[in-house]
Amino acid sequence: MITHTIKIRRQWNSYRIATTLLEYLEKFHWDNVSGGVCQRSPQYFLHATVLCTAIDGDFDHSCEHGPPPHEIKVCIVKKDNKEVWQQLLNLVGTPKPQIKKKIKLSSF
Repeated sequence: MITHTIKIRRQWNSYRIATTLLEYLEKFHWDNVSGGVCQRSPQYFLHATVLCTAIDGDFDHSCEHGPPPHEIKVCIVKKDNKEVWQQLLNLVGTPKPQIKKKIKLSSF
């Protein structure tokens, strides 16, 4: 069985990048709100959930809200995972949503 290492972040723009195995990721979905501090992003990014004990490396998570293991939301960025991106898109199963831009109405 071939297993893939996936690079994950807590927020889309975090400099801390950790890894986990693809088989540990679940609940793939598009979102524009991160896990943890619930930071809003400028576009939708691929997210999934993983047990906090299945993460290797420097990651923005402290287990302050309860003892491990527990499920956390992680962000998966295309530039970190180019070699497996199509496989990840197949797992999410839906196209990436677009942010709706607010239209300013001019006053008359």
